[in-house]
This record gives sequence, structure tokens and C-alpha cells, in this order.
Amino acid sequence: MRLFFKQHVFEVEEAKDFIKILSKSQEPYLLELNDLYTKWFDNELDFKVQTSGSTGNPKFISLTKSNMRKSASLTISTFGLHSSDTLWLCLPLSSIAGIMMLIRSIVLNSDLVVSRPKANPYSDIPKGVNIDFSAITPYQAKKSIEQLKAIPKIIIGGAPISRDLEEALLEGINETNNELYQTYGMTETITHVAIRKLNYQGDKYFQALDGISFSTDKRSCLRIKAEHLGNSLFQTNDIVQLSDNTSFEYVGRYDEIINSGGIKINPQKIENKLSGFIKERFFISAEENDDFGQIAILIVESKKNKTIYEELLNAVDFDVYHKPKKVYTTAEFKTSHTNKVDKIQTLKKLDDQTIAN
Repeated sequence: MRLFFKQHVFEVEEAKDFIKILSKSQEPYLLELNDLYTKWFDNELDFKVQTSGSTGNPKFISLTKSNMRKSASLTISTFGLHSSDTLWLCLPLSSIAGIMMLIRSIVLNSDLVVSRPKANPYSDIPKGVNIDFSAITPYQAKKSIEQLKAIPKIIIGGAPISRDLEEALLEGINETNNELYQTYGMTETITHVAIRKLNYQGDKYFQALDGISFSTDKRSCLRIKAEHLGNSLFQTNDIVQLSDNTSFEYVGRYDEIINSGGIKINPQKIENKLSGFIKERFFISAEENDDFGQIAILIVESKKNKTIYEELLNAVDFDVYHKPKKVYTTAEFKTSHTNKVDKIQTLKKLDDQTIAN
């Protein structure tokens, strides 16, 4: 099997042999990768992984290597991958998504291309190397639409995909047989437990992988039962609409629902509506208000004057309840160790800016 990084090609008989080779590198990224190989092939039965922390405090949890292998095998069978395929890792090595791309290549005994995670990592793929399967974030997908047609199978996860982005991605692979999938999962479930093939028909339902079933609690929040993880039951704070026990439509986070004067506002729906109008990264959140308890606010990653976005909101067809009541801009969003937007720290940064001003 071979490991590609920039112009470097490392070839070994077994994946564990990369430990000796990469340990001699002067490249920080390869040393970080070597740490993962070492951690995977040590005598410990468990593997500690940090959660993303995008909606709460990040924490370390222990996953069994046995379950991680099962998860890797489930992905391999779901997407029909073979040892002759070349996988591509361009996600943070600290994230479960990045770690599992490495584990999949080890279990599959396949070639692996590794790139430092960035907005558009396609330029880092060595010339003459064809990728068969990759995992990217929606932000990476948005920044690299033109290059998508070069990869037959791509999974996209870590954040919601707006309808506008979905259509742009589908246009990007038009006239090819390539497949794009949105994934649903979390660190505790060792990445995805459901996938949704992107489509023009507006089908929003995620389909369970083999051996996985779904139910909901009284809040309509998803519960996951995974056979490959010992039939453990995982409780989420994600509001869903079940079609049956193996498919659901994602609605939004229960802990992000805004109660404005008794009206329940789902930030995800507002974000979907604005996705075709705002090109920069943005999100909807809540702010305390004396009259309504909470109001919806728009936060945009931009150096532009906020009046531009206030005028934009006036041009969008909102009802009186769901239109964001305030706009804030900040030059740069705070991000988690997995490069997800850290809404909590970004909002704190806005508070600090307001106090400073």
C-alpha cells in the first residue's frame, strides 16, 4: 500500500510499517499522522477521540478499536470500496471523520492520499493520482465545486447542506456518473450511521446503513440503535421527522430552537432560506429580548458593513416572526479543533466586541 503526501510517495507491505518511515519525517503533518498510526497499532484496546465541541464543550470519549474496525467495514461495504481504490484524507486528524478515513484505508489495505485540511484541498492531490473515495465538509465542497467531477464517490458531512449548495454541487458533477452523499453521524457513533444521496428531486430523507434503526423521544429527537456497536442506544438532540425506523428527515437542533414570543423558530430553516443570498459563512442564533424573551439574529463572517445584510434581509420574503431582528458581522468566525464553526465562542467574541465598543 502507498501513502501520498504532496510530491512524496511512501510504500510499505503493511500499514503499521508507516510508523518507522513517518517518524523520520521533518514535516509536522506527517508526524501528526504517524502519531495516529502509532496509537492505532499499540496494545491498547480503546482509542480516545475528542468530540467536535461545535454546539457544546468538547470532551474526550473512548471508542473501542474493535467497533472502529466494524464502522470502517460498514462504510467499505456501503460504498462498495476495494483494496485497489485510492482514498483521500483531507480532514483534521483530530476529528473522528479524519481518523476514520485513515482507519478505512488500513482495514481496506488501500492507497491513501493525505492533505492538510483547508478550504480547497484539491490542489494538493499529486498529479497523476486518481481518487476513488473521499470525505469532505460542506464548506470544502462549496469552495471546490469545479473539482468534484474528478472523484467518483464523495461523502459530505459535519454540517448541514443548504438546498442552494446541493444544487450547485449537482451541477458541478453534471454529465458524470459521480455520486455525492450527505452523511449523518457523530463521534459517539463513530461517524455516519445514515446517508442521503444528493438529488434534484428534493428528497431530504437519510437512509440507515445496514444494522441501524431509528426512533424518537417525546421531543422528536433522534435515537439511534446500531447493531455493529453492540446494539447500543444513542440519544441525540437532533429533531427529526421519521419516515420509518430506517429513514428520517433532519429538522434541526433541539437546543438551538428559538422561542420568540411563543413562536418556535428553527434556525436551520432560516439558514436554508438565506443560503442563496449570502455567499459568506453565516449562522442564525438567539439573543435575549425584554419583549419577546428571545429574537433571531444573523451573524455573518464578513468585513463588510452590516447594513448590507440588513438591506438584504428586507429583500427576502420573510414573515414577521422568522425574519432575523438584528445583524452582526465579524471578520473571522471562531472554529473548533475540527474546523467546524464554533457558534458559542463566536457569539462570545461578538459580546466582547460589543463591550469593547
